[in-house]
Amino acid sequence: MLDLTSLILNEMEKIHLPNYYGSEEQIKNENLIYVESTIEMKYNESIEEYYYRVYHLQPNANPDLI
Repeated sequence: MLDLTSLILNEMEKIHLPNYYGSEEQIKNENLIYVESTIEMKYNESIEEYYYRVYHLQPNANPDLI
């Protein structure tokens, strides 16, 4: 089973790297997070906000992580 919390934290670390946002790997992981979580992005929601929201909806999320 996929550990969404780890995947999201990993994506949050890499999202601001040069040439990562919009890369094939980033898009593949974003789609994987969407499929596994079944949570859609809201209108005008940034990718960081989306990842943050999905992360905190996971049962094993660290509630102190902001």
